Amino acid sequence: MILKHNHTAGKPLLFLNPGDIYVCKDDCIIETVLGSCVAVALWDPINKIGGMNHIVLSGLNTSANTNSPRFATAAMEILAREMISMNSKMTHWKSFVIGGAQQFNNSSYNVGSDNVMVAKKWLDANNIPIKLLDVGGTTGRLVKFEPVAGRIKIINLNNSLLRGKKW
Repeated sequence: MILKHNHTAGKPLLFLNPGDIYVCKDDCIIETVLGSCVAVALWDPINKIGGMNHIVLSGLNTSANTNSPRFATAAMEILAREMISMNSKMTHWKSFVIGGAQQFNNSSYNVGSDNVMVAKKWLDANNIPIKLLDVGGTTGRLVKFEPVAGRIKIINLNNSLLRGKKW
């Protein structure tokens, strides 16, 4: 994770590398870039706490140790534990699921769709509603999440189309 200062917004900017997770209750921006990777942002609108992970692999079809935060289930569990450690309640949470592009046209295996499937399965098993689902396609995304405000912006890296939602 890289900490910078966003001079335009006047807030700390935390950039997530693959496998990183960050949770905050201060006014900050959490940012990452995705291709086939998936980011799940959790937001507690009552306590103004939020966090985001950067999932690299689903953990399906592997004999590797999937306890690393690079794998979907571990990344979701760690993100949840960090939110709870800041006195956030899972019953308050809303989620955003972003990414999972098919980056390799010549591949029959779509790592992105597996990443999305495992993340959605975890959210469903924990009764956490998905408020924004921006997944699939063939282009990368730049994601900017403001946990206190519950605001997320997604920039399509192919044509720089800006999408966003606040509730």
